[in-house]
Amino acid sequence: MTRPAPPFQAVGLIGAGAVGQAVAGALVICGLFSEVLVASRTTEQTSALVADLEDMGTAFASPVRPYAARPVTMANCQAVVAPGPASPTPKPQTSGWAAPTPGKPSTPPRTSG
Repeated sequence: MTRPAPPFQAVGLIGAGAVGQAVAGALVICGLFSEVLVASRTTEQTSALVADLEDMGTAFASPVRPYAARPVTMANCQAVVAPGPASPTPKPQTSGWAAPTPGKPSTPPRTSG
C-alpha cells in the first residue's frame, strides 16, 4: 500500500526528551510533513532520536524523513514544536499550603477562628 505524499514540507522539533520523542514519533507516523528536523541540547540526543525515527519510519512505511538540525535552520519550517518537560521542576512553596506527602492527599492548613 502506498501512502500519499505529505501535504507540508517540514516541521522543526526542539527537544529530544520524553515529550519530544513522543511528539516526533507521532509526526513520523501521521505523515503530515515530508521532513522532521530535530534539534536538542546535545548532538548525541539528536542523533539517537533521528536514528529511532528512521527505524520507526521504516516500520510504518512513512514517507517522512527525520534529519538532525540546529534551531536556526528551522526558519523555513511550516511549524516548529518545542515541547516542555514531562515533569516540570516544582517551585518552592509560597502559600500556606503544605507540600503533599507522597501517597497522601494534601489538605489546607487549619486556621483558628
